[in-house]
Amino acid sequence: EEIYVQACQSCHQPGGKGGSGAGSYPALAHNPKLGAAAYPITTILRGRAAMPWFAGTLSAEQIASLVTYLRTHFGNDYPAPVTAEDVKKLSVNLPTSGGE
Repeated sequence: EEIYVQACQSCHQPGGKGGSGAGSYPALAHNPKLGAAAYPITTILRGRAAMPWFAGTLSAEQIASLVTYLRTHFGNDYPAPVTAEDVKKLSVNLPTSGGE
């Protein structure tokens, strides 16, 4: 929750509702894309559209904790925990500058 509040909430809003303004920020609440853990992991690692990448900013443990939090909150019910090893497997061959 702490990582979400510090790194994600300003765009994705409290409660993961998403929003629009200077950009469009998808809702994380009730989001079926979170069902496959690889999707939020790679999105956080590499960024997507206007979202910055967090590879090199957040540790594998922090990303695993954040993805597990997103998958079990905001009306999402994907209880399988994400591990740091899951994150590390998907971070292989990432460009050092991040982005997609």
